[in-house]
Amino acid sequence: MRITHSIGGSLTGARWVLALAAVAWGVRVLRARNILIDGQQGRDPSATAASRELAKGAARLSPLSTRLLVRTDPQPHLLVDVRDQQTANSKPLHKDLAAAVLIPE
Repeated sequence: MRITHSIGGSLTGARWVLALAAVAWGVRVLRARNILIDGQQGRDPSATAASRELAKGAARLSPLSTRLLVRTDPQPHLLVDVRDQQTANSKPLHKDLAAAVLIPE
């Protein structure tokens, strides 16, 4: 009777690792292609990369997130409402955001 020892795990796990590596490689190739295209169009690649870095941190907060940040008050803050006067009057802010300063457009 033969005894078989399996060393190294199943091939299913290896498929997932291979698929993940292929996706990571594809993302790197697409990023490199975009940088190359930006260079050919006369854009400064370092400026484009810097704008991408800034874009990662810029996002819109949901109303719920804004209210929770105001309630917990982790940092000194100032809320600014930049809607026009008519919209601000017809749709007032939530009571938690009542301290917002209205600066019409």
